[in-house]
Amino acid sequence: MGLKKRAILWSLMGFCAGLSALDYDTLDPKYYKYIKYYKAYEDKEVEELIRDLKRANAKSGLILGINTGFFYNHEIMVKTNSSSITGNILNYLFAYGLRFGYQTFRPSFFVRLVKPNIIGRRIYIQYYGGAPKKAGFGSVGFQSVMLNGDFLLDFPLPFVGKYLYMGGYMGLGLGVVAHGVNYTAEWGMSFNAGLALTVLEKNRIEFEFKILNNFPFLQSNSSKETWWGAIASIGYQYVF
Repeated sequence: MGLKKRAILWSLMGFCAGLSALDYDTLDPKYYKYIKYYKAYEDKEVEELIRDLKRANAKSGLILGINTGFFYNHEIMVKTNSSSITGNILNYLFAYGLRFGYQTFRPSFFVRLVKPNIIGRRIYIQYYGGAPKKAGFGSVGFQSVMLNGDFLLDFPLPFVGKYLYMGGYMGLGLGVVAHGVNYTAEWGMSFNAGLALTVLEKNRIEFEFKILNNFPFLQSNSSKETWWGAIASIGYQYVF
């Protein structure tokens, strides 16, 4: 009787092991290049890699996002002599933004350190506009259109898996900026950084800090003054 019980137990254990084992005969051939590239030799490593590839695919695609926050530009304060305008600090502007582009968390065959689902990249066009807090819209303002590139980090939080990620990003932008009382357009650059929460893989909430500068070496007229600004905002982005 004891031998029969042990035989049944071993059969059940073998059945359960068979359920969790990978079936390489039916495995999609598209995964083999990644298994070889990332040197995943154990079944557990292969399972984790395939899981990350599927999640990375869900987090990759066209992106559309909005931002809102505050913009500071010291030159606007100087040009408008805002200190003489009672109760109206014109150098602090309400800022709003819109972005459209593409992001991917898929693997990179150029750098093995780019892990799927963890490290991502995105490129996007972003518009930012600004209006003084108490002045009429258009009296003093700021506008920019920039092409941006960011590196992204997403770490899945324990026990929630694909449902919630925490991370950040860092990147650069180059484009056209119009600011001050005369809206003179000129070349500008930005440094982008922030923290992010990704919910259900498609929804990304970002806390962004952006520093802008006209960088005199970008200007055709070397006599132009250097100016700088900063934007602090919160944004939402969806992946299609």
